[in-house]
Amino acid sequence: MLLLVESIISCLDEIKAVEKSRKRGASQQAAFTLLEVMVVLVVVFSLIAIALPQLAKLKAKSSRITCANQLKNIGLAFRAFSTDNADRFPMAFGTNQGGSSNYVQSPEMFRHFKCVSNELSSTLILRCIENGVRRSEEVTWDKLSNANIDYLVGVDAQLESPNRWLAGDRFLETDAPVSNYLVHLQPRAKFHWLAKPHHYEGKVVFSDGRVERISNSQWAQSLKKSDLETTRLAMPVAPARK
Repeated sequence: MLLLVESIISCLDEIKAVEKSRKRGASQQAAFTLLEVMVVLVVVFSLIAIALPQLAKLKAKSSRITCANQLKNIGLAFRAFSTDNADRFPMAFGTNQGGSSNYVQSPEMFRHFKCVSNELSSTLILRCIENGVRRSEEVTWDKLSNANIDYLVGVDAQLESPNRWLAGDRFLETDAPVSNYLVHLQPRAKFHWLAKPHHYEGKVVFSDGRVERISNSQWAQSLKKSDLETTRLAMPVAPARK
């Protein structure tokens, strides 16, 4: 881009020199000609055409980073909760002890996130920025429901099992058994991330807090590392059926 700008500036200088030479001797200072104005307009539109795709790429990259950071913070919230509860995530014990295991077989999966609300700044952190969420969609924690959540929860995640899925994107389709939005996923099942919003990829935060982008060709291998025959995923909405 720098070379293009330099070439255009050089061209303008030459045009200006020609005009000045043509009007040499005239007492009036040379003004911009129609040709110069047209060249300037061409330059401006050329720079816009070059810059817009780059800006779009930067915006997309920024959104991906923000989404990954949100999952990172969700993972940290669950881990912070575990430090105060004998190294257990809320899905591991009942509501009478401050957990959410009573809701593992319930459609109300938002209960798992409410248990860690003290560790999260806003309910908007549960919405994927690449899915077009707006600030006006923020709700208070007491009004949180599945409709305000874009992430699933791995209900069998354990602190001592670092490769188990703790949370991740909900945008998937599968032929795995589903009961009350709880997916019973095995490596041999048919499973695909959807085209939107992450273009056939999904982000997952593991029990040890790391976040990874997982493609459609990687998810089965990821599950095999988890030490579980079946990974149970609590979904905010029923997944698309494959």
